[in-house]
Amino acid sequence: MAPIAGVRAASMVVGAWLSIALAFGGGARAQASPFQALAEHLTAPKPSEYRGPTVPWPEAPARPETGALHTRSSSLPLAVHARGEVEVAQVEATLAALERAYGWLDGHGFALPWPDAAGDEAAIDFYLQPGLDRGVGAGVGRPWGIGEVDAAEAFGLLDEALAPDELERCALAALAEAGLLAHDPAEPRVAVAAAGAAAVWLAYGELGCRFDAVRMQAAAAEGPLGSRAEQVDTAALWLSRLLERHDPNGERGLLPGLFEAARQHSEKAPGALHARPSFWQALDGMLRRVYVTLDETLDDAAIELAAVRYSLPAEGGARLGLPVAARVPLSLDTALAALPRRASAVGLLSTYGSAYARVDTPGAQAGTQLRAWLRAELGPRWALSAITFDARGRELGQVSAPARNTHDGFLPVELEPSIASVVLVVTKLPRVRDELPLAREGEDDEHDFELTLDVAK
Repeated sequence: MAPIAGVRAASMVVGAWLSIALAFGGGARAQASPFQALAEHLTAPKPSEYRGPTVPWPEAPARPETGALHTRSSSLPLAVHARGEVEVAQVEATLAALERAYGWLDGHGFALPWPDAAGDEAAIDFYLQPGLDRGVGAGVGRPWGIGEVDAAEAFGLLDEALAPDELERCALAALAEAGLLAHDPAEPRVAVAAAGAAAVWLAYGELGCRFDAVRMQAAAAEGPLGSRAEQVDTAALWLSRLLERHDPNGERGLLPGLFEAARQHSEKAPGALHARPSFWQALDGMLRRVYVTLDETLDDAAIELAAVRYSLPAEGGARLGLPVAARVPLSLDTALAALPRRASAVGLLSTYGSAYARVDTPGAQAGTQLRAWLRAELGPRWALSAITFDARGRELGQVSAPARNTHDGFLPVELEPSIASVVLVVTKLPRVRDELPLAREGEDDEHDFELTLDVAK
């Protein structure tokens, strides 16, 4: 009886396989090779199977030594550690600022780190360190093995020499950064730091802990999507501009919503974290699909910000005024009188980076035309815009050529006596709409361009 039962069981299995093969393989083909059809079905990518790029578990910065000084909050899971050389008053002031930051972030729906239970009492650890360039930072420790999405133990870093007028902003930035890293350890440091700075902007109307406007403007060609430290301020400005336009008071939850939208479940974590959706892809998706009334994309924001940042220092702005010294670099600065011959500007741009060329046009007669030709490396798409200004530096208007993924473009600008100068702006866009490059690929994300100008009458 045992062999018969075994044969019957095997027959039932084969019959089941044949049924599956017929169901998924197509009639004639399934009858000819049912097992091949079954194998193809079983090995075909599942709709929910992740096929995108991965990144390793973040390595730096390492968790510092706790130091000789420690203090813990009596009401919140917060702890501050410092070297013995740090003033006790500084440690206590930092803890008080972190308590206020915790209350604000929690009240506005932001993701917060989980307390580290490694010590005597569970707490979110913050370490006062010397010489932090941005004043703040965050790091991750062990994977947090709870829930269905990636998570990690996270800690915060603050400069031990922060001035009293910096503490509130810097504490909030450090806690926000730690919260984003805890909930999405795959995010690159630029996005994490920019999100923390944008949270500070929502709370205090200032960008982050130590926003460097001059450094930010000097790095206009870099864009916000790379992995270099100088891109943090540009990314922070991007987020603040979008928030100012679409969620200035934080009532719509755009920024904390991004913290959640960028989270992932990596089947092989912590060895290979899913790199998509990234923070920026989540932002683009929210602009397109969640906040559908915004009618904006990151491409739109890049072109608009490229124009705005040229005149921001002079115009100031409600909450984003920059010092006059914070000017974008000019790839070409010339005058209309010098353009019977051609003048060219060349350079390298990263995704959403921009380059600028200025032409002074005083006394230009009506009917004169400034012509701009763009020749650029194949691969990405390119946007070419022109901004006109009067003699007092006030913007008169803008004109743009359609974004193209070809290697050339053309933009004519009609001049008149009221136009005192024209600024040409070249902006590099992603190769394919809706497909942002990974920020960790920023080192390989540069393409060259050449902008040529002349005059026709």
